[in-house]
Amino acid sequence: MLRGSLLVLISAVGFGVNPLLATAAYRAGVGVPTVLLYRFAVAAAVLWALCASRGVVRPLGRRAVAGLTIAALAYVLQAATYFYAVQQISVGLAALLLYLYPCLVALVTALAARVVPSRAVVLSLVLSFAGIGLALGRVSGAGSLPGVLAGVATALCYTAYVLLTDHLGATVPPLPASAWVCTLATGFVVVVTSVTGTFDPAQALRAPWAVAGVGLAGGALAIATFFAGVAVVGATQASIVSTVEPIISVVGSALLLGAAMTESQWVGAATVLAGSAVAVLAHARQDDVVEEVAMEGTQVHGRPRRAPQG
Repeated sequence: MLRGSLLVLISAVGFGVNPLLATAAYRAGVGVPTVLLYRFAVAAAVLWALCASRGVVRPLGRRAVAGLTIAALAYVLQAATYFYAVQQISVGLAALLLYLYPCLVALVTALAARVVPSRAVVLSLVLSFAGIGLALGRVSGAGSLPGVLAGVATALCYTAYVLLTDHLGATVPPLPASAWVCTLATGFVVVVTSVTGTFDPAQALRAPWAVAGVGLAGGALAIATFFAGVAVVGATQASIVSTVEPIISVVGSALLLGAAMTESQWVGAATVLAGSAVAVLAHARQDDVVEEVAMEGTQVHGRPRRAPQG
């Protein structure tokens, strides 16, 4: 348990410093498209190397490839909106807005399974949005509203990504799935930047350490250690440990970028994390309930019965 939790903690630190490294790259003149390109390309290379070392590289069926392609698109949109939000608003606020996703995942899962959202799910929603309201404070300055909207879009895109990858989990192991997602995401970024005329890999030379850090720490290291930790402690425990990610971003932005937060914003940050933890636990209990209902529904009085959809 300790080893698994430490692996997840390392992952959270990697994801947490990701926006800090991206901000350093922006200040050196590197654009969002270039940061995205290296983030996915470096992560894909390292993840495929890990897959090869473990012997888990196998061909996929058409349905799996189609599902991974949609997941990769959602992941690209999540990363793009997140990095844009980091440009427009504080790193800490962008990280907190991202952490609306646990309660959104729990809510969507309940609705998709045709299960009434539990009190814990409702509580997580209340805590998360109340915390975001406190953390926002007085949002002022040009471009702050687009940044907040981008932060909310990040949570929505990541919710879609989590649900898609969860659905694919039964057919594609997590590590190869992540390698495929990062590879396809790299392809999306190359195509879009080439069409829009923003493909400029040489920009990375303006801040090579920051761009490399985004790909290595916030990409390959964070993803690989997270899956290794989940294999030991389970998804629920790993998700709870991962809530230190926005803390890393908030504290790091205060220490390294000079981003100050008021007392009410710190309270809001704590409230958001509480809502995330409640959502993770609610989602785990909800999955157990849905699974029990499905198992009970498969057989009634010795006759097969169709399990509930969702």
